[in-house]
Amino acid sequence: MKVLVKKSSKSVQGNPHIKSALCEFAWAITRSKKTSMANTFWSLSARRGKKKALQAITHKVIKIIYTLFLNKQHFSEPCLAG
Repeated sequence: MKVLVKKSSKSVQGNPHIKSALCEFAWAITRSKKTSMANTFWSLSARRGKKKALQAITHKVIKIIYTLFLNKQHFSEPCLAG
């Protein structure tokens, strides 16, 4: 029998000032219209709740920033039609 373990969405480690700034940035992303991350946030928040969805968006932002620095690229998100 497989036991399901609930994963925590709380971030414990790291600089609290950077975490706070990234969360504010993620909130700003969710307020913008016609972006893929805003759409992801609203679909996740319907299923998981707003706080967990915000943590997911923050994690996605961190991964994008890391990849951009690693590859020395600029970020450009394609506009969504509609």
